[in-house]
Amino acid sequence: MFVGGEVIVHGVVNKALERFTIDTYGFGLWQKVVSACPHAVAFYEAMLCYPDQDSYALLNQLSRILNKPNADILEDMGTYLVVHRNQDGVRRLLRFGGVDFRDSLFSLNEFNARIDLIMPDLNLPQINVVCGAKNQISIRLAPSWSEFTFLCIGILHAMADDYGALIRLAHFADTGSAVIQITLVDDRFAVAQGFKLAARGPSNG
Repeated sequence: MFVGGEVIVHGVVNKALERFTIDTYGFGLWQKVVSACPHAVAFYEAMLCYPDQDSYALLNQLSRILNKPNADILEDMGTYLVVHRNQDGVRRLLRFGGVDFRDSLFSLNEFNARIDLIMPDLNLPQINVVCGAKNQISIRLAPSWSEFTFLCIGILHAMADDYGALIRLAHFADTGSAVIQITLVDDRFAVAQGFKLAARGPSNG
């Protein structure tokens, strides 16, 4: 989204980075990241918008502190969004799409429409899933946004593990789009994790 020539990022992006850092590395490390970014705040509001330079500054500082490439952090963040108990809603949104990993991949063709119902101004790249050669499925992300691509790679690996599928991933650029190519080696490689559509309620203990 552009406002007055400035690129604006939906607050859910910064909030996800905040929660990922705190849940994975602790609040102390998040404080170090924030203190190193002139315009950063300790806690982001998911429904507000922020300049994109703030998001890049947070990611770059986290990369510097962890001595880890941005791409690896984003893949880890994608995995976190699926597997961490504090992000159960994301996992339910993804698992709702299919009874196995292959079905869930093709349900991603509806992902943008689902997100638009919740956050119409998030403006994610369009996701288009197509079947290729035997056991190959391609996901095209348009327009190409490298950070989103690496995030998706982490999500896909975590989804495959959740369904008990064994996959290989490759990605490349193609005329303004990013393509993630998935080879489904074994869709029943391991036992799938249990799943209930309803959110987990409070404990009675």
